[in-house]
Amino acid sequence: MKFFDLITSEEATSVFHDGHAGASADVDVDVDDFGIRHPSLKRDRNKCNNDDGDNEDDDEEEETKGLPVDEEPLDAIGDPVDGESCFLDELSQWLPRQSNKRTLDGRHAELSSGDTARHPTIDLDLTEAEKMQAREIQELSLYERERVYEDIHGVRRPIEEMEEFRHDCLQRLETELTTNLYDSKRKYNVPNSNSTTKDAYTMAAFLAPRITSDVRLRIAMLRSTFWDVEQAANKIMRYFHCKRELFGREKYLYPITFADLSVEARESLEDGAVACHEGGGSNCARSMLVDRVARWKEQSALSRAQAIFYLTHVSNTTVQSQQHGQVVVIYALDADSSHFRRALAMMKIFWLEDMPFRMAGLHVCISNHRIKTILSSVLQVIPKTSRIRCRIHCGSPVECNYELLTYGIPPGLLPDTTQISYDSAITNEMIGRFLRHDREVLDEYFEGKSEDCMDQPPKPKDILLGRGRPYQRYPGNVEFAKLLEANKAAYDQPSMMRRNKTAMTKGLVQQLRDSDVQFLKHDESGNWWVEVSDSVARKRVAMSFRNLSRNLKHDEAKS
Repeated sequence: MKFFDLITSEEATSVFHDGHAGASADVDVDVDDFGIRHPSLKRDRNKCNNDDGDNEDDDEEEETKGLPVDEEPLDAIGDPVDGESCFLDELSQWLPRQSNKRTLDGRHAELSSGDTARHPTIDLDLTEAEKMQAREIQELSLYERERVYEDIHGVRRPIEEMEEFRHDCLQRLETELTTNLYDSKRKYNVPNSNSTTKDAYTMAAFLAPRITSDVRLRIAMLRSTFWDVEQAANKIMRYFHCKRELFGREKYLYPITFADLSVEARESLEDGAVACHEGGGSNCARSMLVDRVARWKEQSALSRAQAIFYLTHVSNTTVQSQQHGQVVVIYALDADSSHFRRALAMMKIFWLEDMPFRMAGLHVCISNHRIKTILSSVLQVIPKTSRIRCRIHCGSPVECNYELLTYGIPPGLLPDTTQISYDSAITNEMIGRFLRHDREVLDEYFEGKSEDCMDQPPKPKDILLGRGRPYQRYPGNVEFAKLLEANKAAYDQPSMMRRNKTAMTKGLVQQLRDSDVQFLKHDESGNWWVEVSDSVARKRVAMSFRNLSRNLKHDEAKS
């Protein structure tokens, strides 16, 4: 059953009214004990009896033709799983606050108070997701709608890339990320709501310019936005903000590898929770990411988000996958509501649209009809670009696989049973792919680094030597300024001789060294950091004391 099969004929007539209303069959809507609406098709038996060559068997066959897949009897479905009702209550409180309107950073904008009224029943949440998708597709122009369908079916032609064209776009992107980032007063040339996103990028560009100036990352971002330079620049900034939120202020300045994931995430990937398929081969013409939901270990939403962040980089390395986009298949035939509960929590901190990754199609396969309600609610909070490309398939594994085949997804790459068994061949292939990816990324990252330079970016408590706002705002330099303020009175005493001041600066430097604090400066290339000697560190401490005294006298003169 596809996503649009859940829409009643009245709703379909109101959305697609261009001469097709008369062709729609009459539909009765039944509501079961769980509040789920089931359309039932009525046939005109008198008309069928008047047709030549029809018999009773043909009538019975015609009655069932075109109907949705027979659902399990309500008695066989059983009671809702533990925690499902609590999850739905929590979901209904969070969902109405979301809007399909977006701010400049791509997030959802809040609705007015009239729009935030809580939906009274789960059935409204179910139909709301369907109406939202139909409404958004209807609002697209004819050209945009054709591009969406071409993405879903894998026939969209990429933009022709010439070397001169790529070079020009990269230059414009560099300008957008540097010169156009600030106005004449060195303030962000964007609304204040985006300042956190811009701070994450500017700090990464200051501390680890090697990672922000990565050409492969920038080209992947440009391809994911169809070479729209402004969108790519905004997406890069959101990417580093998302990376900092997921991995912290130290790891986000460094290439993420398989070893950086949590133990549960590594075990899930080793157990075959995800399979990546490169496009262009005989087995699979399209680049695919198959998520076997039931094979994920029990873990936090943050751990799951970190794993998916890493997978988007591993699976999106080829030119073909970047130009044509990737197809994501979520195989949730034997999954329960807890997986979707974690997915909802993950979407609050992580969005695929912030990655160097373009989703050409999203297919969700389920067999449990209760999950259909939860899944439809989750669809309301995913980005619009993903929602209009989403298709839901409900049925047995064979039925889902045949439906996926109509979208160019070969059944041979998908499980053929509800219970997904462990496949050592797929797991070994994925682990080998992870290791190759990590080795290539690290080799490229360290290319051109001299032995004197540090392998890791500066730690938050390190002291950076230089001038300008980024140095002044760095956490280690802020703590260093507080230490100087605390010792300034003793340093400025008239009885303090020069040799005593020298001894004091030596003591402060040694105190910082004992606390594992390093004095660092940029190397000549500006891409790496080098630790300075103790003599240079002592000169910096003495100069900082003199600057404090000079600034204090200047402030007193102004007052």
